[in-house]
Amino acid sequence: GVLTITGSTITNNEANNDYYGVGSGGGISNAGTLTITGSTINENVAYSWLGYAGGGGISNSGNLDISSSMILNNASDAFLGATGGGIQDNGTTIIDDTTVKTNMASARVAFGGGIYSSEWLTINNSRIEGNDASGDDNRKGGGVLATGFSSISGSIFTGNQAGSSQYVYSYFSIGAIANYGNMTISNSTISSNDNDKG
Repeated sequence: GVLTITGSTITNNEANNDYYGVGSGGGISNAGTLTITGSTINENVAYSWLGYAGGGGISNSGNLDISSSMILNNASDAFLGATGGGIQDNGTTIIDDTTVKTNMASARVAFGGGIYSSEWLTINNSRIEGNDASGDDNRKGGGVLATGFSSISGSIFTGNQAGSSQYVYSYFSIGAIANYGNMTISNSTISSNDNDKG
């Protein structure tokens, strides 16, 4: 299907799986073509008590285009594994002129506090700030964790926190960006991200 969301607020929703399953897409779950413009995705939760959770704000397995929007205060919360507190991308996602801020992935293994992408991710002229990958055993990519193909341009990464290195490396835990795939970064600022979560 095709859906366009303009000038809207999606808030205080929850995708809840109480046991060993997967909680996915607290605010929005998209498997079609979704365009979001001038909207706020705020305080949504993907939750699983004993299993896995992904995409607290948005879970995408189709085509997602976000512009001039705010992705704020969303969470993926589970016991075993959590990905993409703000956005989980398993398709194609384009983010333009958008703020992704204070989202969290929290579990024993937590990847991508702000954004987790396994496929195609483009971030242009956006701000990724104050996101957190919080994991007891393993936490990577407070701002973004990407395992597929990704491009970042003209964007700011600040105040994100996760694992063992503050800056941008491949195959290491880091506060700002964890890259395990093919990534290009241009004309962007990466500063004041934190690797110290105990």
